[in-house]
Amino acid sequence: MDDADYLGFAAAAVRHFAQRMTDDPEPCWESCHTAGAAWLEVLESRRREPGEIERVDVLMEQADKCVGSREVHRSQETLKFLYLRWRDGAPRVAEADVRAIEEIVRPLYGRPAWKVELGHGSFFTMEFGAPVTGLERDGETVEHGEWHLWVAMAAWRLETATHVVAASEYPRVFLQRALQALHGQSLDHITIDTPSLETTLRFGALRLRLFPVFPEDPDGLGDWVLWTPGGCVLTVGEGSTWTYADENT
Repeated sequence: MDDADYLGFAAAAVRHFAQRMTDDPEPCWESCHTAGAAWLEVLESRRREPGEIERVDVLMEQADKCVGSREVHRSQETLKFLYLRWRDGAPRVAEADVRAIEEIVRPLYGRPAWKVELGHGSFFTMEFGAPVTGLERDGETVEHGEWHLWVAMAAWRLETATHVVAASEYPRVFLQRALQALHGQSLDHITIDTPSLETTLRFGALRLRLFPVFPEDPDGLGDWVLWTPGGCVLTVGEGSTWTYADENT
């Protein structure tokens, strides 16, 4: 997507937001409309001065205080993301990034998954390697693996070559039962696609596919996160980004 196409996409998103604010009968939404109009002005005039994002940010914060809803907060984060991507250029995910991630996860190949547990919503965790005690959760020390995988903000689907076993929006009681199919299954391979960093984990006949759904994660959780034996954490997600760093940094 070139600069002109991206600008048009971003402007359309802002215009949609501003129109929604205008259509709402509540008077306090007027501040949201003002904020949306300000973003549109910046995008259509193609201004990239440093002060522009601060100016529209203030307007969005005023709108958020007025309405006090998560919808406004998420709209603010989305519009900020669109502006920064346009101003600074979309991040590029190269084959070198994919190879780097694959090297980090390669020691997992051949290891069986255990303690596969559904958490909040469709989030879930699984363990690999020898048991280790020391992970803190709700003030309690719990047992985990040398490798601890947390699937967080990604949508996901568990499937075979012929049918879908489960998907992240299925009822929780169904997800809990379906995820147990991964318990004891050895991880054969992990495939990562560019530019989205969509990830596929293969466990024998089962494929666990992880799909990015947010261009940027406002909660900073990542699509999926892997704690490694060396004390480093691999975080894949928040758009086309990834990090690998010491867990204490």
